[in-house]
Amino acid sequence: MNPDTGHLFRLRRGEDAPEGTELLPADLHRIASLKIQRDPAAQVNLRSSTPLAKWAKKKRLERIRNKSRRINRGRK
Repeated sequence: MNPDTGHLFRLRRGEDAPEGTELLPADLHRIASLKIQRDPAAQVNLRSSTPLAKWAKKKRLERIRNKSRRINRGRK
C-alpha cells in the first residue's frame, strides 16, 4: 500500500514493490485482500478511521519524524 495516496495493490511472488510503498503487517493483510477482491483498483480513504487508514497515517508521521531527526542532528 502507498501510505501517501492510499492505493492498494497485490504483489506476485518475487515481484518488487513500487517506490513509495510499504508492505502491510500480517494483521492488516487480510483486510486489504478482501478490499482488493471487491475492487481490483481499491484505494483506502485516508481521512477515515479504519485500521488501514490509521496504519497509513502512522507510517506518514514516522517518515516525517525520521526526516526531522536527520535535519536536527545535522545542525548541532
